[in-house]
Amino acid sequence: MENHPVEEPIQSFYEKHLQDMTNRHSKVLQIRYDLRYPTDGNIEYDSKQIRDFSEYMKRDLERNYPLPKDNRKRSSGKTGLDQHQVDPRMIWVKEQHSNSTYPHFHCLALVDGNSKKTSYDIHKRAERQWKNVLGVKQVDGLVDYCDGEKPSSIMIDRNKKDYPNKLQEARQQASYLSKKHGKENLPKRFWKVGGSRIPRED
Repeated sequence: MENHPVEEPIQSFYEKHLQDMTNRHSKVLQIRYDLRYPTDGNIEYDSKQIRDFSEYMKRDLERNYPLPKDNRKRSSGKTGLDQHQVDPRMIWVKEQHSNSTYPHFHCLALVDGNSKKTSYDIHKRAERQWKNVLGVKQVDGLVDYCDGEKPSSIMIDRNKKDYPNKLQEARQQASYLSKKHGKENLPKRFWKVGGSRIPRED
């Protein structure tokens, strides 16, 4: 783990999802991205926005319609009959620095790695849904793919020898979300972490 103080509830929230997903699926793809607000002051912040985004992303991935082609608003709406279910889990953490007007969000998506192989699909859907939530035409620069120094996605395959190493790598990536720095300015009673619920067993 990174050598910085962490928020234990955030770390625990992530660990529960990681354990549940790796129990359910032989492969789990973890994808990192960040969400930001425009700095032009035209967007009014509402705590409901990140909750809506998380729900829209989950619904989008559950439907798993193909991404629309360039310059088109909608996809064909057709899916393959033999597709794996994506089983998406959304995790978000809110931060705000003392000199920032708006908060920002560090996010993780965990999906069935038999269904999604790379981060491209997740990142493009994140752009689409953040645009919908903010009601803007473009989100250039507002969805950071977090792939500058390292790849933003990690494939965890329990049938491969590197499974323990990939689990550790995934935890290392997620530890950035649970760091205490950047959360000091949030109201004490405000939700710092949120996302999907772990499904109940039938």
